[in-house]
Amino acid sequence: MNASDDVHLVDDPPVTLESQHIANPPTHDVEDEEDNEIPQIYADFITEVFENEDIEIEVETIGMLSYVKRFFQKTSINRFFENMSSKKGETSLPDLYDSFARSFEKSLPTESPPPQVKLSNFTLEGIAKYIKEENPKICFMVGAGISTSAGIPDFRTPGTGLYDNLGKYDLDDPQDIFDLQFFDEDPRPFYTLAKELFPTGVKPTTCHYFIKLVDEKGLLKRCFTQNIDSLERIANIPSQKVVFAHGNHITSTCRVCKKKYNYDWLQAHLADKNKLVPFCEEENCNGVVKPDIVFFGENLPTSFFLGAIHDIPACDLLIIMGTSLVVHPFASIVHEVRPEVPRLLINMAAVGKKRNPFAPSLMYGEPNNIRDVFWPGACDDGVMELARLLGWDEELKDLIHREHLKLENKAQYQKNLNTLDSGTGDSVAGPSTK
Repeated sequence: MNASDDVHLVDDPPVTLESQHIANPPTHDVEDEEDNEIPQIYADFITEVFENEDIEIEVETIGMLSYVKRFFQKTSINRFFENMSSKKGETSLPDLYDSFARSFEKSLPTESPPPQVKLSNFTLEGIAKYIKEENPKICFMVGAGISTSAGIPDFRTPGTGLYDNLGKYDLDDPQDIFDLQFFDEDPRPFYTLAKELFPTGVKPTTCHYFIKLVDEKGLLKRCFTQNIDSLERIANIPSQKVVFAHGNHITSTCRVCKKKYNYDWLQAHLADKNKLVPFCEEENCNGVVKPDIVFFGENLPTSFFLGAIHDIPACDLLIIMGTSLVVHPFASIVHEVRPEVPRLLINMAAVGKKRNPFAPSLMYGEPNNIRDVFWPGACDDGVMELARLLGWDEELKDLIHREHLKLENKAQYQKNLNTLDSGTGDSVAGPSTK
């Protein structure tokens, strides 16, 4: 793969939405606020469309334009359009609604010649044959399922055991601990969970090293991960090839003064049994420090949207592993590949199927399927079988053994993690020496 094929992405920290619950929020002008909200407008609208099973009836009843208007009017997004309308006097609010509706309708599937079938058959064997013959540029979409064999549970799912220590906080919903407003009001439940959520010394899985091997073969376009465990970096997958869609805990930020803290600082705090919530050490601050993971109520990092625009449409194969494909906008990029590009799902459960006509669906198992493959089972088993079919299995096993031996050295483990701290241009504080 030529270097020119890649768009360099910077692993920006998540773009923080303005909140009434933040003490002394940073000031910014209206234009900057609008620029930051633009991706979220589309993300929120697409999320509603994908999750609304009755949308076809509603659109047929009231029309697409009315549906769009109603969506805007019940959300804060309406303020964005009102600001645009007032600033650009020549553009009326109805015109902006109409423009958005027409733009969205143009993005819906239309009648066109059927795309070329790339796979000889819709099995793992067919995918392996395609890779060997075509040397495709590959994008990965991965979720919690690729890390469970490392001992990291799918923490967003209630009942995993991680929530057992939270009963004393009387939460209406355990996932409230990942809500930004709730965190600002009471960060204790999150940090009770974080002591188990961010263990040290965890080693990457077969899946992580398969992605690394794909990169060593020159085939990796980009890896989009929902995970916040940073195992992609510990596996030494090049940082410019990984998009941390939901952030990571390698750095943390003070909610008040925005001072940055590094991985060692947070881990030292979490390891202290006498402390729970970390507070900023900047003089006269004492704000709560939050890991740079994306909470409900925050935007995804800019790198995610850039990758969705530039990388997904440019890839020749999409491999999806260990994700439920229900959290948007992450899940929606499955449908941003070109119509002929094969998509492989390796997962314990069959996911990605939609009945909503406005929500494109994975088509494995359907009579009109021309590109999708589903391999049911544990993700590690799936990639090892794919490696065997490619003739890479011994190479993959050697890579895992070699890299795990390196990680026995604590300094090497830390070196892999610290590659995320560099290049941000920000000053990142380490553990206090006081």
